[in-house]
Amino acid sequence: MLGMAKLKPAGRKKSATATQRVGMAPCAIVILAGMALLSILFYAALSSGGR
Repeated sequence: MLGMAKLKPAGRKKSATATQRVGMAPCAIVILAGMALLSILFYAALSSGGR
């Protein structure tokens, strides 16, 4: 009977936490920009209603 070959990984993979941190930054920027835009729109709508 033949024994199974011992395989080693070719290289180290990036850790999952490092990948999540890199992907979190653009998402956070988009969310914050959207919140700021909505705030400006609501402020403009409310301030123009009083005229």
